[in-house]
Parts: sequence; structure tokens; C-alpha cells
Amino acid sequence: MFRFSSLPYTGSPAGAGGLGVRFASIRRTGVHVLVFAPSSESSSALTAELRHRAETHGARFTLLVPAGSGPAAEAEASRVTERLRAAGLPVQGKAGCDDPIAAVHEAWNPRVYDEILISSAPQGSTRWLHTGLPRRVERLTGALVRHVPAGDRVADWRLAA
Repeated sequence: MFRFSSLPYTGSPAGAGGLGVRFASIRRTGVHVLVFAPSSESSSALTAELRHRAETHGARFTLLVPAGSGPAAEAEASRVTERLRAAGLPVQGKAGCDDPIAAVHEAWNPRVYDEILISSAPQGSTRWLHTGLPRRVERLTGALVRHVPAGDRVADWRLAA
């Protein structure tokens, strides 16, 4: 039978010999955004939005490029990431599978990311938007999902419905 202790919590796990971590002192700073970018070209609207979020909210980003797997896909993600880093943005990049839902599902971790930005390509790849990608991603993850259309500022996809 489990019994609750009447002793006050000291922030150190029992049996750790006083070497435990003070859990209240572990805090994340800023916002971490998962950015889904189906295009190998980062749009000026996406760059402007990421810069705005980094400057005003201290945001950092993980860029998810649906390029498949293997060395060519990693090179593609690295190329786009380097372009954004050259613009002064705190961004990491990784390749995901070609299917956008599967790519986000594999990458999403609510303990790591605070929200998801979906960037549409300057031309093409809007078929994902026509199939309701932002809504589907929101249902899958339970996260706040925003869409950055090429040429526009960030949009909350729910306002367009």
C-alpha cells in the first residue's frame, strides 16, 4: 500500500542523496516553433515572420522539410536551414517524409514545441492546403497551428473558414 508522506517537499527525489534536481528551476525560455516548409525555397514572408517572432518573443525554430529520407533529403533540409541562419534566425533543420501528416506526426513533441507554423510554397504545393492540412495537423497534435502563405504575413487558418 502506498502512503503519502507528511514531510514537506524539498525538490529532491527520495533516495537521491540530496543530488536531485530542483524541478521548479527548470524553465524553458522563449517559444519553440515547429515550422513545416514544403518548399525548398524559403519565402520572404516566412523569413519575415520568423524574424518577427524571434525578435519579439525570443522564439527559436525547427524547420521540417518534407523531402523524404536519405542523404539527399538531409542535404535539402540543410540548404534551407542555412539560408534562414544566414538571415540571422535561430533555426535547426531536419528532413521529414514526403507525406505532410506523417512528417508532422513523426516530428511533433508537445514537450519540445509550443506551436506549428505551416508555410505554403510561392507556387504549387497548395494542394496540401486544399486538403485541409492546417486543420488536420491541429486535430492530430492538439497544437496551435498557423499558416504563413507565400507573400503574406502569418494567418490563423481558422479565420479564413
